[in-house]
Amino acid sequence: MEANTFAATVEALTVGVVLADEDSKIVHTNAAAAAMLAAGDPIVARHGRIAVQSAASTATLQSAVAQAAKDEATLGQKGIGIPIPRQSGEPLVVHVLPLRRSHTRSGLIQSAAAAVFVTSASGPPRLPHDALNQLYDLTPAEIRIFELICEGHTRDAISALLGVSVSTVKSHLIHVFEKTGCRRQVDLVRLAKWLTFPV
Repeated sequence: MEANTFAATVEALTVGVVLADEDSKIVHTNAAAAAMLAAGDPIVARHGRIAVQSAASTATLQSAVAQAAKDEATLGQKGIGIPIPRQSGEPLVVHVLPLRRSHTRSGLIQSAAAAVFVTSASGPPRLPHDALNQLYDLTPAEIRIFELICEGHTRDAISALLGVSVSTVKSHLIHVFEKTGCRRQVDLVRLAKWLTFPV
């Protein structure tokens, strides 16, 4: 039942998902990734291993998968946001996320060491609103300010976008800083990166 639930969840994702072992050999793909592999764009299978057209990006990707298998705690930012363009020029990003070593992992997905997500790079990733609310008690207005700050907007620009006064934006931003424990806008951007999921 767990295996069926897992497979159904992966298949339901609209982004490409490839499960790979420590040598980057493909263990499982969802339908979106299978279509990408069949087209050879943007990911390809070389001798059963996941790769991309660029040799440098392939080396980065396979290194991230190996690192995820060896020591997932040190993978850090190395496996997040590896850029790969489609043949059409559309920008895509590959995220490598380690699969934790556990009884569930070995029983459910056998030798898979990492999940590789292939997703569009167009537009900023969305922050998980429910998580921000539960973790930091942020209101919808505060979450929107948080997102716009992370997208690089100034307080004046946010004021114009949302149709509120600059003092209202400043007040919400102060609450965001207090609730998240961040002191600078760059800290908010860093927090957003850690909270943002590729799907």
